[in-house]
Amino acid sequence: MPQLPSNQRINRLLVVALVGFGATRALTIVVALVYNREEAVFELTNKGDATWYSGIAGNGYDHTMSRPLPEGGSLRFSSLAFFPLYPYLIRALAALGLSIGITGLIVTFFAGLVAAWGLFRLGECVRGPRVGVFLAILLGCLPGSVVLSMVLSEATFIALAVWALVWLLRDRILLSAIFCFFAGLTRPTALAVVAAVWWIAIPRLFRKGQSLRSLAASVLSVTGFLSYQVFVWLRLHRQATWFDVERTWNSNFDFGMNFLIELKQKLLIHQWVPYSIVAVLTIACVGLFISLFPLKVPPVLIVYSACAFVVVFGQTNYVPSRQRFVLGHFVLLLPIAIGLSKLRAWLGYGLLATAACASAYYGSWLLYDYPWSI
Repeated sequence: MPQLPSNQRINRLLVVALVGFGATRALTIVVALVYNREEAVFELTNKGDATWYSGIAGNGYDHTMSRPLPEGGSLRFSSLAFFPLYPYLIRALAALGLSIGITGLIVTFFAGLVAAWGLFRLGECVRGPRVGVFLAILLGCLPGSVVLSMVLSEATFIALAVWALVWLLRDRILLSAIFCFFAGLTRPTALAVVAAVWWIAIPRLFRKGQSLRSLAASVLSVTGFLSYQVFVWLRLHRQATWFDVERTWNSNFDFGMNFLIELKQKLLIHQWVPYSIVAVLTIACVGLFISLFPLKVPPVLIVYSACAFVVVFGQTNYVPSRQRFVLGHFVLLLPIAIGLSKLRAWLGYGLLATAACASAYYGSWLLYDYPWSI
């Protein structure tokens, strides 16, 4: 077989990455349809936190931190805990006449493809295009990847965060800051992206010819996150902040102490699933983070990974949600992608296919049998 020109080979591998990632999403839906034919899978993709995003897309934000339920009883949480970019993308597309639920899935699907494209480029920057293929497909093979087929903001955040990092690796700091700005309107984990931008920008503030650009990138990168904080403060009549809203959701920052205590308690009373999955993912994240150092990945990626770990595992909120939050730790997939790229192609892709099947089955269980939010 004749050797393909470099650009043509890279483009072919990009297609493989996108098709492979898309196949993981299709497999998840097919397995879910077969798993329980009596319930509509598309309704279940709007369960848990997804109902809040759909509510914001359809009705906008609340004006209070919490309010009584219409039928009485305990207080209802506030939608202000959820960042605005994803639900307002849904609202904009729904203006074309589509339902909120279908529109949310469309936004998630295309955001997932953009995320896979970005992961391919990230892997290409670090170790070459073949690593990029495995990195992109791996995202769809993780235990919590069913959320990439739900009305949730993970796919949108990953798309923005990974491209921000790609542009940093390509020394396009202002373009990276723009993606970071929008990531800050999507999830609080964007603070890890801000840290990555600052890691590059701040040392350049004192270099001739780069100071203005670096200053602009430093300010722009954090503006998205801060602007939503200001919006919440004004929405609550300057009496409370987004952090106050988070506390009503039992979400605070304690460096992971509550997370570890709750995880231990649930495992001791044999609530193995999904708490055991979260426990394994936590240990795996630590091991993979340590393995980034001997691989000599760019320091900015290590900064992002460290900050993302602190943001995700340092909070006190709902433990099982960590299995979807951990998708934002995509940099930690690099050691696995590099390892798979060194195997024979049939073995590497065979392992990915096996992982994708397991992920699809587990995702179907989460949709149908797990009663709480994913």
